[in-house]
Amino acid sequence: LLCVAPALSVPGTARRMELEDLVRVCDLAVKGRVVSMRAVRDVRGRIVTEHVLHVRRTHVGLASTLRTVRLPGGTLPDGTGLLVPGMPRLEVGQECVLFLSSEDTQGTRMPVGLAQGAWRVTKTKEGLRRVMRAMDGLAVVDGARVGEAETHSQLDYAVFVARVEAAKALRSVVTQPVVK
Repeated sequence: LLCVAPALSVPGTARRMELEDLVRVCDLAVKGRVVSMRAVRDVRGRIVTEHVLHVRRTHVGLASTLRTVRLPGGTLPDGTGLLVPGMPRLEVGQECVLFLSSEDTQGTRMPVGLAQGAWRVTKTKEGLRRVMRAMDGLAVVDGARVGEAETHSQLDYAVFVARVEAAKALRSVVTQPVVK
């Protein structure tokens, strides 16, 4: 039995965030491949999905080659589930870049900006890498306006990494203590 919000068409809502905003506020940003997923109940009884990632690059946070990321929602083996509107959908085998909040007391993280914080890494027919964020089911707030998010943002991977690294450098400058 899948437990979901009363109306499946109601999107999650998040403040519109540019790539640089994601870098600025995240606790962890990693590029990796999802090697396994498993939905479980945490100690509070909430359904979370544990995504095991083979990390190829850590942009922000402590580096680790294998990392388990717990995100809210998922479907248990008995069919009981929880759907969180606006959450990204990750799949085994998918290569992605995730911008994540710090862990809560149960070890669960949230993607920064909901689905805005998850980018899929793909290759074109010519072998060029691209990143794309799919934001189906996510409404964004931009100033006083609320509207549907653009469903796909796509960037050349090299441009994406350059923007992330530039934002990371700015983040480091902003967080450095002032010496008098």
